Amino acid sequence: LEYYNSVIQAVHDWLNEYIVYYNSEIEVVWKLKVISDSAKKMIIDILKIIEHKSNLRIKWYYDNNEILEAGKYISSTFSFDFEFVKN
Repeated sequence: LEYYNSVIQAVHDWLNEYIVYYNSEIEVVWKLKVISDSAKKMIIDILKIIEHKSNLRIKWYYDNNEILEAGKYISSTFSFDFEFVKN
């Protein structure tokens, strides 16, 4: 849990700094081969940091149904669209 919190905090700090200095589109690309429940939570936590950005693009690459379904589950948490791309 301590490691998880330190990763989220580091990503949070970096993204907030990026958003302040750059007002450009943010494109987040996920290319996962496997995913766990804890990884899903971490992805949701990271995306919550930037969900208020109006120029946000999410690309979710998948090789199998497990990764696709995980992406659909995560995308249902947010109001912005995900682009799902089959590898």
